[in-house]
Amino acid sequence: MTTIGPNIKVEGQISGDEDLTIYGRVDGTITINANVIVAENGQVHGTLIAKEVIVIGHVQGTINASSLLVLEQSARVVADIETASLRMEAGAQLSGDVIMDLDGEVPTRPQKKSSPQTKPAPKATPKPAPKATPKPEPEPSADEDEYEEIDDLNELTVKELRELCQDYDLSTKGTKAQLIKRLEESE
Repeated sequence: MTTIGPNIKVEGQISGDEDLTIYGRVDGTITINANVIVAENGQVHGTLIAKEVIVIGHVQGTINASSLLVLEQSARVVADIETASLRMEAGAQLSGDVIMDLDGEVPTRPQKKSSPQTKPAPKATPKPAPKATPKPEPEPSADEDEYEEIDDLNELTVKELRELCQDYDLSTKGTKAQLIKRLEESE
């Protein structure tokens, strides 16, 4: 078992084949072919991919637990989740999309059909935009004429990137970097 201590901050990618416990902070992508525990004061900001994930601390980004995701009482998760099985204790907090399959296999998100004639901009607020208007509500610092093209896909959330991928009939699975690459290649 590998441990990231409480006074350690890791930025970048972590991968391996043995269990990992995080007491510190990780900003980036974690790909473990075993189990990951995010301890009570542990934090993950990015993508977390493992067989089984137990969250006692905080996760923000994306979680893909191929076997089981456990959110214990003190867990605070703001993430899009794909898992075969989810166990959430009373008191755990979760905000994000959850994709599960009743047969125990992680499904792929169904693709909606649309014509990729113009590149839609991401929604600026969680409330849905009218279907006849492809432009989102403007952000205070943005120019209204600059919504046709997104300058930096890195500034979008994983959820917004997945929505763009859906609009272009592209796969919505993968890390933020994979989604950005897929969108850039489709241009």
